[in-house]
Amino acid sequence: KPEEPARSTQSQTIMRAGQDLRHVEVGRRVGAAKLLGKYPGLQSTLLLILSLDDKSPLVRRSAMVSLAEHASNGYLIYEKSLIEKIYSKLGDPDVEVRRGVATMIPQLVRGLRGGIVYGSVQPGMRPDLVQLTQKAFLDPDAIVRQNVLKYHLYIGVPLPVTTLRKLLEDSDLGVLLTALERIYSNASQVLIVNKIE
Repeated sequence: KPEEPARSTQSQTIMRAGQDLRHVEVGRRVGAAKLLGKYPGLQSTLLLILSLDDKSPLVRRSAMVSLAEHASNGYLIYEKSLIEKIYSKLGDPDVEVRRGVATMIPQLVRGLRGGIVYGSVQPGMRPDLVQLTQKAFLDPDAIVRQNVLKYHLYIGVPLPVTTLRKLLEDSDLGVLLTALERIYSNASQVLIVNKIE
């Protein structure tokens, strides 16, 4: 009876995918990033986070999708520097990467705190990340704008009144409705109340 080829172990598969992430062909790197989404764990997560700096937006997108897949399967990241690295991609030039980050905000916060907490979740949030969030309120993409607006309380980044005024004139209905929901926290602001009246 001929011997069956030995199946590769999970760690061998992850190791091979890690090597493929450095391959010259974009398609090979994309495939590796997608494959790593099937193996939640620290080693896969670290490889995916490194891939967020790939020069190809296709690889960065695939890495974001895989990180989101890990989170949806209950694998949360608790290391603040790793969470900040993912969150920093809210400023990525590729819209799909930014959308992925904006959608993942609740999982990133949950990983940092071990549960959803409203208010100032990251009292020591890096100033550049606060600035990135402030900029993302007015991202060219409506999905990014809506998600950052929806989740800004989770991360404790204030919504400037001038930004809220602009969002109340947003052409996207989802963004506009989310902005209207945020008014309760700004009801004392005369500019906003006047805008509604």
